[in-house]
Amino acid sequence: MLRACVGAALVAFCACEASVEDGEAVSRSMAARAPGEISLRNVYDLSYYFKVKLGGQKVKVAFRMGTPNSWVATKEATEGRPIRDESGGHYTYPHSESTTLERLNDTFDEACGDGFWGTDVLAIDGLSVDEFRFGVVTSLADVRAWEPNPFDGVIGLGLDRDGTVPLLEAMVAAGAIEKPVFSVVFGRGKPGYLSLGSTGNLDRYEGDPRYVGLDSSKGWSVPLEALWIGDDYCDFDARRAAFDPAMSPITGPPSTVERFHREWQAERRAGMVVVPCDKDGPALSFRFDGRDYTLEKDDLITKWKSLCLLNVDKAARTTDTWTLSEPFFRKYYAIFDAAERRVGLAKARRDP
Repeated sequence: MLRACVGAALVAFCACEASVEDGEAVSRSMAARAPGEISLRNVYDLSYYFKVKLGGQKVKVAFRMGTPNSWVATKEATEGRPIRDESGGHYTYPHSESTTLERLNDTFDEACGDGFWGTDVLAIDGLSVDEFRFGVVTSLADVRAWEPNPFDGVIGLGLDRDGTVPLLEAMVAAGAIEKPVFSVVFGRGKPGYLSLGSTGNLDRYEGDPRYVGLDSSKGWSVPLEALWIGDDYCDFDARRAAFDPAMSPITGPPSTVERFHREWQAERRAGMVVVPCDKDGPALSFRFDGRDYTLEKDDLITKWKSLCLLNVDKAARTTDTWTLSEPFFRKYYAIFDAAERRVGLAKARRDP
């Protein structure tokens, strides 16, 4: 339930194995940031988060793109338990201490928990929105499931849905950014980067981005023209690819993923998809607007202890959509342009 609301979640089995610095396994990389570029803390290549201020109070947030809705957990939601995440402690949102919080009449009710809708001053790395609308979670659905996550809530970067004003649109209206555009790339064993209001740092990708127009849905999704498993064209039952870096792993239609798992000799253990580490399974290629985007073994596999985990799994239900998540955005730099309704993709530099 919590994953459905959060999108990205830290897998608890990694907690005791990785070294931590200020709580999370982070890169010692000193790559320079461009102006307006937000550094994303990398937790075991499984989750990425950044810090914002709500009502002047620090909170840690991940981001998701499947919805424009945002939420953050309050101290009240922890049921009085001393909460420790991988960085030594959740901040949580002390809503009773905020002098700028405006409580709205609407009830907030999602899979992560419930509470009420409110507005407060949101500040992200110098960018500010005075009346940011978000869910104030006063009761978590599962405190223990939430606790290992390295963040206190989620910022929604989805497009307009159900009348919610997207964050980018709110930032443009507030004069914080000029255009409703953002870019993102994730590092492998290194930080990720998120740029709000710009296409980001040219040094983080190769060549010129290739833009693909969004489809007719309300989300960040594009038409999927073709799919390959290795060199074999797949008679696939999906016609759309949705982008959501916060999701982990990549998911697709069950019948196609089952075939992919067989090729990799995959088996399921405690919810993980495990493959033989010496197995050289097939790549997975997606075609958008005449260009192929391929994920190979190094892109698809995460190693943990003696296990090799395949970051491709079946969607929870029958679907016509592949959801491209963290593994995709470690290989490809992405630019999301809400005004032009398009996504730009370029190969990310390994060592920006």
